[in-house]
Amino acid sequence: MLLLNFFKKKNENNVGNSKTLPPELIRSIVLHLKNDKKSLHSCLLVSRDWCKETVDLLWKQPFHFLYTCNKINPSVFSRFKNSKQCHCSNEKRQYQATNLLMTYLLIKHDKAFVEKGIIKAKSERITFDYFEFLFVLDLHELYCAIKDWNQWNKSNSKSIKKNASESIMKYFIMNTPKLKILSFDTKFIFYKINNINPCSFLINVDKYDRDDVNDDCNRFSYWDNYILKLLIKESKIPEITQFFANLTELILTIRERKYEIFSSLSLICYNIQKLIIRIDYPIYYFYCGNAARAEVSSESYYLASLIRSQHNLVHFELFDIPEM
Repeated sequence: MLLLNFFKKKNENNVGNSKTLPPELIRSIVLHLKNDKKSLHSCLLVSRDWCKETVDLLWKQPFHFLYTCNKINPSVFSRFKNSKQCHCSNEKRQYQATNLLMTYLLIKHDKAFVEKGIIKAKSERITFDYFEFLFVLDLHELYCAIKDWNQWNKSNSKSIKKNASESIMKYFIMNTPKLKILSFDTKFIFYKINNINPCSFLINVDKYDRDDVNDDCNRFSYWDNYILKLLIKESKIPEITQFFANLTELILTIRERKYEIFSSLSLICYNIQKLIIRIDYPIYYFYCGNAARAEVSSESYYLASLIRSQHNLVHFELFDIPEM
């Protein structure tokens, strides 16, 4: 922080003087601070050059920054085991999630969102396309942002909230042409790799939003299953394949059956360099008959197909594999 204040004062003293740090050096410093929200905020205030490099980073993975928590004392790994609460303000987080989502929704100002009551007809359209910066997207974080948006807008009816969840998910898939890292990471591998803490809301969020699922063989999270099916459906639409075409990293740690998404991605993704996959089913699932065992075998088969289709795969992790 002292160093940033030094650069800020130095910049103020050199107004009108062309001397400044080269962009590549500023970029390196900002990247070094990528998990420090407070320092990144200070970077925005140093100068125009510092602001540009910081904005690029922040809008590259905005939902990840939203749900990264700096206010936890225990280590990342022990925190996952004990599920301790962070000290973030729910109200502040919900407000920030609402502003972030509204920024993206007002870029296109979709008429369907107005009709569904998600945005107001008189809302001013945002002319700057922040989707151009979006390189990293985790679908679990996006779901939590929508959940926070629903909590902040308590006056919204149940139908508006349900329509919003489905429509916003689809909206992001359709409008993110430069995505490099896609994850659906309920094991928070991305956080562990970077040795940072996810907000406890990410871990404790209730995604069993349905009362009509009582069969143990189908008691997977309704929304995880819905999001995955949406991803599969959209991956088969030619106009939307650019969402997947540039992927270099794929992290899927949800428990849902993934053989369909493996099959779809193997036909449109060829440049994945890092692949982290979890193949895991609840123990009771294997008492649901031979069909369940066949699905696990199918998942393994199509995962192998996805691996074979990659030209530059250099990192592969597979964990939680059933003993069978």
